[in-house]
Amino acid sequence: MKKILIVMPSILPIPAVYGGAVAQLIESILKENEKKKCLDISVFTNLPSKAKKATEHYPSCTFIGLKESPLFLLDKFFFRSKNIIRKLFVVRQVQRLLQKADYDAVVLENSGYLLKIFKKEFLLQKYKDRIYYHLHNDVPSNIDVNILKRCILMLVSGYLKKKVDDLVGVGADMEYHVVKNGINAELFSKRLSSQQIVEMKKELGIPEESRVLIFVGRITPEKGLDKILEVLKQLNDEKVVLVVVGSSCFGLKIHSEYERKIINQCEKMKQKIYFVGFVHNTLLWKYYNMADIAVLPSIWEEPAGLTMVESAMSGTPVITTKAGGIPEYMSSPMAILLDRDENLSQNISDNVKKILYDKRESYEVLAKVYQERFSTETMYKEFVKALE
Repeated sequence: MKKILIVMPSILPIPAVYGGAVAQLIESILKENEKKKCLDISVFTNLPSKAKKATEHYPSCTFIGLKESPLFLLDKFFFRSKNIIRKLFVVRQVQRLLQKADYDAVVLENSGYLLKIFKKEFLLQKYKDRIYYHLHNDVPSNIDVNILKRCILMLVSGYLKKKVDDLVGVGADMEYHVVKNGINAELFSKRLSSQQIVEMKKELGIPEESRVLIFVGRITPEKGLDKILEVLKQLNDEKVVLVVVGSSCFGLKIHSEYERKIINQCEKMKQKIYFVGFVHNTLLWKYYNMADIAVLPSIWEEPAGLTMVESAMSGTPVITTKAGGIPEYMSSPMAILLDRDENLSQNISDNVKKILYDKRESYEVLAKVYQERFSTETMYKEFVKALE
């Protein structure tokens, strides 16, 4: 059994008691390892009391806590969200750990600064061909390219391989594995009855006969909420409403011109837009179930796009974009992928009409395909295979 060390950025802890996409994905791997026990896993992470208590659920995993320091308070007052001092402590403590111990593989999770752990040449030599860089987002700007070239890459999509190639050069002889993100398939395979959907609409103040579009995400330009608001106007159908999960618009403190634009648009269509704010991941499946279509028009180069997969697992068709790694996760007929051009809003509108009013595919059958393809169990298998 391979002995591996997973090194977290140590801002949000593992177990993921305070959320965080990467933290939750790694915790999913720990959960699967408790069942399969293919790996001997240690995790270096910060361990506040709530997280320390939650480690009891993972008896097969060794948790190595970041040693806290009063100096971390300086980050709050002088460096704010940069956490410069905390990062220095993480690098030094992991360096000492790797010097004393010996692991078959070291997996650095996402943050570019973690590669600085191997600034010391003797550690690079000691762990030669055993350093893995697990990248979930775009290549960080603070990455050390020379150390990156000495890593084996775990990437959540092939799209990220192109981004790495742009940085290090296409000819660089780097080993890489695509380990696609996984979702709790058991959770998103749950279904509401017709009556429960009616009751849920009633609780939210949505008329029973309404056809529901759902958007899950933040109010930022890259998420494309403004495009959906344009669609509502183009549809001009009183029965079509929008449910926004994850953000609240009314009462929002305005920080940007984009937010001001969104608020102005929403004010004009109050009766058709329902903001439900933050919804815990364990309850999201209910909202996808209630919706007729998930409209998730990502404008930025999204490396993976988990909200699209959540919707697909829930049996709800998706309208999204050909952005980043999304086409590697989503395909027709469950998803309609559109170009990000000047016709995006009109194309979304046309496809909303097509899905709502034309004969629909059997999305429930397709949902089972996504539940298997992107389950946490499948992700775990790919993770283990990459370490072989």
